[in-house]
Amino acid sequence: MKRFLVVLIVAVATATLFWPPDACACSRVPVRFKVRRNFMVTVRGRDGRVLEGISVKIVFAIPSRDLVAEQLSDKDGKVVFHDVMISDYWISAEHAGVSGTVAELLPVADDSGSEWISLKWPEGPIENAQGVAGQLLAGWQKAPLTETDVWLTDTVTGKEVGRTITDKQGRFSFSKQDPGLYVLHIEERRACSQYQCKIKGRILVEVDPASKSAEIQRYSLSMTSCGLGGIKNDGSLVLFE
Repeated sequence: MKRFLVVLIVAVATATLFWPPDACACSRVPVRFKVRRNFMVTVRGRDGRVLEGISVKIVFAIPSRDLVAEQLSDKDGKVVFHDVMISDYWISAEHAGVSGTVAELLPVADDSGSEWISLKWPEGPIENAQGVAGQLLAGWQKAPLTETDVWLTDTVTGKEVGRTITDKQGRFSFSKQDPGLYVLHIEERRACSQYQCKIKGRILVEVDPASKSAEIQRYSLSMTSCGLGGIKNDGSLVLFE
C-alpha cells in the first residue's frame, strides 16, 4: 500500500509539472457572461479608457478550442458579434501577445442574456518600477537564474525593444525605456528534464519614473500548471502569464 501511494504521489507531481499552461482554465478571476446571440463588447484599459485595436476572440470551450470569431475593437473600444450559436465558449481580449480578460461565454436564445459586456486589457499582476532591471531567482531555494535569455517587447507595437542574458547573480538590466507598459520575456536555455520544466514566461512591467521601486521585485520563479509563477517573501505565489 505504501509503495502504491508513493507511485501515485510521484505521478501527480509529474503531471503537475508537465501539464500545459491553460489560459482559460487558469483565469485569475473566473468570470461568466450570459449573453444574447447578438451582443456587443467594450474593451477598456485599467484606467477605464476605451481601447482601440484590441483583438476579441471567441473559441469553443474545452476540448476543441477552435476559433469561432475574432474582431478588433474600433475607436470606441467596441466589437459586435451576430448570430452566435448556442454552445459553450471562452471569450478573451488580447494585444501584442498580452492577455486581458478571459471568461466563459454562454449565449442564450431568449432575452435573459446581456446585450453588452465589458472586457479589460491587460489583466493580471503588473510590476511597477522606474526601469526594467532586477535579479531573477529560481525555486524555493532562490538560486540565481543564470545565463537566461531575457528580452523586452512594447505592448503598443508588439516589437522587441531590447534583449540580454542574466549574469552569474541572475541580474539583468535594460537601457532606459520611455514610460509605459512592457512585457518582460524570460526563458532558460536548458531543456526540460524528466522532473522539471525550464522556467519560461512573461511578466508585465510598467515603467514609471515616479515609482517607489527602482527595479522589479525580487521574485523566486517557478513553473506551475498555469505557467510562470513568482514566489514572494511570505511564501505566497503570484501567477504571471
